[in-house]
Parts: sequence; structure tokens; C-alpha cells
Amino acid sequence: MFAGVALLTLLVIGSVLVLRPFIASLVWAAVLAYATWPVYEWLRAKLHGRSSTAASAMTVLLLLSIVAPSPPWCEPCG
Repeated sequence: MFAGVALLTLLVIGSVLVLRPFIASLVWAAVLAYATWPVYEWLRAKLHGRSSTAASAMTVLLLLSIVAPSPPWCEPCG
């Protein structure tokens, strides 16, 4: 029993250490997904339940809304 708990603890610690550099990106992804979900649902309803088409359209719209405002001469990351 103790060996199993110790192994699970090591596995969780190892997973956290591996995911540590990506935590900020994962949080931003979760915020974007939560914030744009109602728009996706509305778009999917307008497209008569076509989930793939709505997902593709949302991907293009989000890409344009994030990339388009950035001028090409802008330094990446700040």
C-alpha cells in the first residue's frame, strides 16, 4: 500500500515538473476556450450542427483576431 502511494506521489510530482513550463500557456488556452464557447455554440447552431465547420471557422476567427492586430515589424513576445 505504501509503495503504491509513494509511486503515485512520484508520478504526480514528475508530471508537475514536466508541465511546469507550459502552465501559463495552458491557463491562457483554458481562458480562451471558456470565453469563446458561447460564440462557438452560436456559430454551430447557425451552421445547422456542423461541428467541424464551426470549429474550423472559430480557429480562423481566433487566429485572425490574435495575429492580425500585430504589425509585421513587431518583435515577438513583447
